[in-house]
Amino acid sequence: MGRSVGPAISSEQVRARLDAARHVFDAIDVFVSVYNFGSRTTPLTDEQLRKEADAIRTIGAASFVLSSDLGQPQNPLHTDGLLALYKGLMAQGISAADIDAMSRENPARLLGLQP
Repeated sequence: MGRSVGPAISSEQVRARLDAARHVFDAIDVFVSVYNFGSRTTPLTDEQLRKEADAIRTIGAASFVLSSDLGQPQNPLHTDGLLALYKGLMAQGISAADIDAMSRENPARLLGLQP
């Protein structure tokens, strides 16, 4: 039997929560992109990575946060998924320094922590 981690919520409730939180991100000038890392059978395509890299170049790495909710039994570990994302973005010309900013420095700044 599966373990429940909380009540299921509808997509409308998710949208409402995101809309309610959007002002926080607007206030700190951070763009959040929801990445679909896919699964073992459907990883990000080169086209998806190109679009993400183009957005990062256009908007600037200082306005992005890279994170993951992978790790479910049917999906890779979050560390493996993030490493694949980082490598894919770097193959599209995103620098290691920008990856570091988006995965370590920007989240720390959002939380008021030192990176």
